[in-house]
Amino acid sequence: WDRVHSLTPPPASRAEADSPPPVEEDARNARLFLDDGEWLASLAAASRAVANRRANPQFWRSEPTLLAADKTRALALFELGHFRTAADLINDYTGVQPRNVEGFYWLGVLYYLGGDHENARRALAAASQISATDPFAARAREALAAIEARRTPEIPLPAIRQAPGTGEGDRP
Repeated sequence: WDRVHSLTPPPASRAEADSPPPVEEDARNARLFLDDGEWLASLAAASRAVANRRANPQFWRSEPTLLAADKTRALALFELGHFRTAADLINDYTGVQPRNVEGFYWLGVLYYLGGDHENARRALAAASQISATDPFAARAREALAAIEARRTPEIPLPAIRQAPGTGEGDRP
């Protein structure tokens, strides 16, 4: 959290206070934190970007960057094991990006991990139908086939940390 706050110091003057909030910078930092495995910092930075966007719609500059902040929040929540909350965010994301194969694939994964297999099937089927060549569509078809055959699909699992002292380290 301290690292997130240190990235964007508070405005030093009234002129700076009237300038746009660092929405895009927070969104980019959130993705970097996610890539570095710093999920709480990623979630905090992405959430701050989304909150600033909602509070200051006049400063929206890049819709793809802002949508990426929503997706990054969902992926950070996935890594932390909060599947249903992450699914809600990705569901909103796919509502705005209805042709986004990756979004529907992740929605299916999150529903499946959250125990909602019916919605997992729907999301994976949507991902597989959007594109015949997208790699996420191929993954969606494989996962959907496994679910239909009542097998456990090969899907990503979160890398949430085990409790200290268990000796198990991180899950793959």
